[in-house]
Amino acid sequence: MAGLMVGDNRGGHRCTLEDVCAVPLPVATRSYNPVANGQLVDMVQSVARSVYDVPDDALELSLALSGKDQQMFGALAINADAVTDARFDSSMTIVFRNSYNKSLSLALAGGAHSWICSNLQISGEIIELRKHTTNIWDDLRDLIERVVCGAKGDFLKSMRVAEALSAVGMSYDECYRFVGLALGHKVLRAQQASVVFKELESPSHEEHRPMNAWSLYNHFTEGLKRSPAGEAMSRHQRVTQFFGHQFALGQNTPQPAGLLN
Repeated sequence: MAGLMVGDNRGGHRCTLEDVCAVPLPVATRSYNPVANGQLVDMVQSVARSVYDVPDDALELSLALSGKDQQMFGALAINADAVTDARFDSSMTIVFRNSYNKSLSLALAGGAHSWICSNLQISGEIIELRKHTTNIWDDLRDLIERVVCGAKGDFLKSMRVAEALSAVGMSYDECYRFVGLALGHKVLRAQQASVVFKELESPSHEEHRPMNAWSLYNHFTEGLKRSPAGEAMSRHQRVTQFFGHQFALGQNTPQPAGLLN
């Protein structure tokens, strides 16, 4: 579960690259140096292409605007062999944000579970942020490279967890007991648990039909889609921790993702 989340009550809306580039860039001052939306997007894509040696069509870009179009946020899925696992239909995702109204620092995050939503809360295993000071251009590319390169390790670790969970067969009764345990520990809300039960009976995705712990994890992910965007991120972290603890994955379990406002 990663990428761009739009649809809460904070006014965010999906848009095109042309839309984010059309927003007028504010004037720089002695202490403030804005970064053009188009330049940031181009740099993220350029670094991804260079690091993973992929063409443009291997990059899936999603963009949105909020705050009267003065805040931009987006996600870039990198479909390169090094950070893609077809078995689990997963690609590493880099998320990022920018602002023209001095309300937020520029920020990027990456990993297997990196998110950004309409309230500009950003989550990921690798996070970097930078204020729009006059010398921002001195280290912006290095910052982007740290996220794009550093997120690979977390992605591969998460895929090892997926493989481990796939090897754990589960009966319906075991799944039902596990959902009850998640409810008791407040990992799921009742409405989310009902979605998990429906997914067990009739999975939304054919690849999640096998009765194992990985399919159950993905059923939980479907249930979390019933959460507000900001809450869904923190709940997803709790679900990941919960599965890691219950199945004794130990050092193979990804560490809880960071979270920044």
